[in-house]
Amino acid sequence: MRRCHGSGSGVDDLHMICSENVTDVCCAPEKHAITRKCYQQPADVMCLACDKLERKRKEKEKRDAEARERQAQIELEMQIEELKRAPAGLVSKDLTRDGADVAEYLSVMDRTEKYVQADHDNPIHVIRIEKLYHPCLEERFHQAKLRLKSTLRDCVTIDLFHGTSAEGVGGITEHGFRLPAQSVNNMFGQGIYFATDSSKSANPLYTKGSKQLLLCDVLLGKACTVDGLTSRHPLSKHVMTNDTAKPPRPYLDVNLEKVRAAGFDSVCAPRGGSMHTGGVKYDEYIVYDVDQALPKYIVHFGKYSHAIASPSLSGGSFYIREVLPKRAFDPEDVMQMHFRICESHLVRQAPGKRLTKIEVAVSPTLMRQFEEQREEFKRKHISSETVLAFHATRQRSTVESIVRGNFDPDFIGSQTDSGWWGRGFYFSEFPGTSLSYGTNMLLCKVLPGKTYDVSVRMDGQSLKSGFNSHRLEKNEGGYGQELVIDNPRQILPCYILHVA
Repeated sequence: MRRCHGSGSGVDDLHMICSENVTDVCCAPEKHAITRKCYQQPADVMCLACDKLERKRKEKEKRDAEARERQAQIELEMQIEELKRAPAGLVSKDLTRDGADVAEYLSVMDRTEKYVQADHDNPIHVIRIEKLYHPCLEERFHQAKLRLKSTLRDCVTIDLFHGTSAEGVGGITEHGFRLPAQSVNNMFGQGIYFATDSSKSANPLYTKGSKQLLLCDVLLGKACTVDGLTSRHPLSKHVMTNDTAKPPRPYLDVNLEKVRAAGFDSVCAPRGGSMHTGGVKYDEYIVYDVDQALPKYIVHFGKYSHAIASPSLSGGSFYIREVLPKRAFDPEDVMQMHFRICESHLVRQAPGKRLTKIEVAVSPTLMRQFEEQREEFKRKHISSETVLAFHATRQRSTVESIVRGNFDPDFIGSQTDSGWWGRGFYFSEFPGTSLSYGTNMLLCKVLPGKTYDVSVRMDGQSLKSGFNSHRLEKNEGGYGQELVIDNPRQILPCYILHVA
């Protein structure tokens, strides 16, 4: 045994019971002076100097946070005052795919098309984007920030989709959102529902055929995560059962007052659940103050059959699918319906011909261009009627080039196209006329737009100004023996026909 600190202080060769006061240092590199018991380690003793510094640090952080919050509130109030002075009413602008708009257009397009879920059976593509600005709605949106449970610094704002009817789009963009009636069918209560995935909001159940989506800024504030209504969460006491459903299922009986009383501004229902357990397969967000959502864009979308679109959804940008005729009639067989469309159009105009096979060509890029052109015609009050027209050529390679990249304007007026009936791409609504140009036959969707009739040779002349096509030898049914178009965006090559 050895003595630690003299007689009467305790004796222990491991220094485990010696209670003598010892002067030491801690908190490298500061090396504050401390007093500890012999048996203690420096880390076991509170450093009064460090404790004081830590309190000062936290107090400064709090003051800085409060200062930033006050500054954020001042800036927000200045924005509100500026919006009050802005001219009233909605301002809408069509974004274009070129020039100054291109980055914004592509950003919204990607946000829409890259958030399409294959199992929604609802593939969509963007054909037009309207950018919205409404000072009154923006002012209300900023005012809503001041009512949140979260601080302005911590307020979360994200862009989300909302699907509604054409009437709903008009009302929301002019006057803002409004709450639905309280109902047991509202899974997460009396709120405005938003989705991360465009294909979820584009469900016809919500859009009622409008083919429009609202892309909105949504203030989540302090969100309550509800990972299934049957699990425990801060709003559990408001979970009820909808006994009218078959089978009965839970729902959240909440509104703005109840959500705010629980200390929250919104509800987040993350993906991975089941409706019957009060969960959702894909993310949903719900706000209960109508001013917490601001419509920023109207996204006009086109749709095409899932049976045709599914390969493009899995990553391919173009493909051709071969279809042979079947004896059995099945209206649910989408590809056979395409065959029958081609067959009926061919036989109606050429009774002696027989269709042995078709190849369905799918190009999402060309589909989008065609739909954009249709929308442009509608905006300019030009006929957007679509017709099916034939085009034939001598080379199979030319047909494959057309269905992949559309008709090439560089070939207009070339040696292989003398332009007898004017400068453009030649179609006919009579297959016999087209087959006189070659045996490789295409059937295309065509937007004639504003058309004028011709009866004499035009020797490579361009279309008349103000017209979109011209037509030769119209018959009583309105079908054109020759239909000439010079804009590839008015043409969608759909089918390669094998005719016998």
